[in-house]
Order: sequence, then C-alpha cells, then structure tokens
Amino acid sequence: MSYLPDGSRDRDEFEITELNSSTELPKTAQVLQISNSTISHDQFVKILKLPYLTNLIVMNCTLDVIFSKLPKVNRLQTLMIVNCGLTEFPDLSFSKFLQYLVLDNNKIKEITNLSLEFLLEFSMCGNQLDTVVLALPSLLSLKLSKNRISSDSFVCGVPSLTSLDISNNIITQFQHLSASNCPYISQLSCTHNPLKINSFKSVVSCQFLTSINISQIQDLDLNVLRTEILGEFMSRSDEVAGAVGKNTFDDIFRNCLSFDHQEFQKLKRDAIDVMVQPEDLTKVLITGLFGQIIEINGQQIDIEDKVKMKNWICPRAEYLGMCAVKQYE
Repeated sequence: MSYLPDGSRDRDEFEITELNSSTELPKTAQVLQISNSTISHDQFVKILKLPYLTNLIVMNCTLDVIFSKLPKVNRLQTLMIVNCGLTEFPDLSFSKFLQYLVLDNNKIKEITNLSLEFLLEFSMCGNQLDTVVLALPSLLSLKLSKNRISSDSFVCGVPSLTSLDISNNIITQFQHLSASNCPYISQLSCTHNPLKINSFKSVVSCQFLTSINISQIQDLDLNVLRTEILGEFMSRSDEVAGAVGKNTFDDIFRNCLSFDHQEFQKLKRDAIDVMVQPEDLTKVLITGLFGQIIEINGQQIDIEDKVKMKNWICPRAEYLGMCAVKQYE
C-alpha cells in the first residue's frame, strides 16, 4: 500500500487484460479492472478477497461464476459488469453495501425485487429488460435506456430518486411517475418512447423537476404542451430559484397553477435590489418537436417562423430541439 506525502493513503488502480490461472493479482488494489478474459468462480472469489478492493470493473469477459455462492464482502462499493453476456440478474447478497452498480450491455430480461439499502447509482442500459421491480430506498440515479420496458411501475421502489433515464423503451403512458412516488426527481430523459402528451400531466406534480428530455410526442397538442406542461415547469423554476429579472411570460403562464403573479413581482424587485443575476435552471429538450409540428400542420416553415414558434411555445432560453425540419411545398 502506498502513501501520499501528506500521509494519506494512495488510491491504487490496476488493469488486467487476459486474466489466466498464472496471473498474480495485485494485493494493494483498490480499483481493479479486468477485461477480455474468462473468469472462473475460484478466480472471482480470489478477486473479492483482495484486502483493499473497493471498485471492481469487469468488461468484455466471460464469467463462469455462481454469484449465490460468493463469499460476503463489506468493503466493495462499486461493481461494474459490462458486456459480459449475463442472462440473469446476479445474486448480489455477497455485497450488501454496494453504492454504485453498472450492468450495461448484457442480456438480462428481468429484475425481480432488487433490494440494496445503500445503492446510490444503478445502470442497466442495453439489456433486454421487460420486468423491473426495485426496492432501493437510497437510490439517486437510475439508467435503464435501451431495453424493452413498457411500464414505469418500478419508480414506486425508488423514493429518493433524482435522475432517471428511460430513453429507448416502449413506455406509452406514465402511470406512476409523480410526486407521490418520486418527490425529489429533478432530471428525466424519456426520448424514443411512444409517449402520449397526457402522460406528462402527472410528471408536472414533481416539484423539483428542472430538466426533461422528450422525443416526438404522440397526439401532440400544442396548447396542452404550452400551458399545462411547459408552462408549469417554467413558472415553477422561477418561483423555486428566484430566477427573475429578464423573463416576461405573464400571458403564457396565466393558467398555471403554481404561478403567483404577486410573488413573481416581489421576487423580481428583490432580485433588482440585491443585483441577483437571474438563472435559467429549467432545460426542456424535445427532439424533433418542430419537425413534428410541421408534419402535423403540413405547412412550410422558415428559420424566422421557427424562432417565432419557439417563442410562442416557450419564451425562454430553454433548448426546444431547433433541428432541421422537412420542408413542404
């Protein structure tokens, strides 16, 4: 074990490619990455028994491991098993104190009642998931993109969640994603799902949601988008953050439940008094929105019209996917 000049212990990181029976494991490793290898059960046990190991990264390997028979370890904080051909979710009871878990690019089809009390970040992108049941009370970040998930029921088991990525799935309706189940969520990415516009009405109740990434919306209704969804997000952002002083949007937000005109004017005066620089905390990215509008309306649009339309939908600095659109004759 090495030490820094100030007496603190150094972080020893090692990488092994093509692990075999004669490979000597680094006894001082805190972070160990193994790639392009076939790892037997006995070898995996020896790896877990390394006395200082806290982060284990396994990539592009073949695992001949019986996870239910692994010895219990208390110091492992990070486990990454990426692109290793896993077909079943591993039994993680050997390491109940995991904080970071990544199982990307495997072939896992379901997660049934995953329970890890201290897990903070969990990623399972690029699998074949269609069933997800979670019991993760401390989880802050969840990434489940590129799967086959059709329901958002899993959010009922992640009450502390702040960031969720469910892009590239087959969810059509948000039925559980709301303030009652995810009161602290602030970032949501749900691109490339066949979601309907009404799905987002329940999401509006999430009071801390400040960043939302959406792809083309089913049954697009611009008035609903403008007043009931984007309007609610934008007005709330200014109220919560005091981000006032440069934005005038009384008309667009007239019917928003959380917009208080008197409070807005007070915050605006206070910001001027103390020279507070206004901020734009809310990011709304709707990929292909303008292309979709044109597709629906069947009309020609130029750059100037796109800017006007953007300002009509959301007169703020948020990015609304000003992408190329199909021109109509």
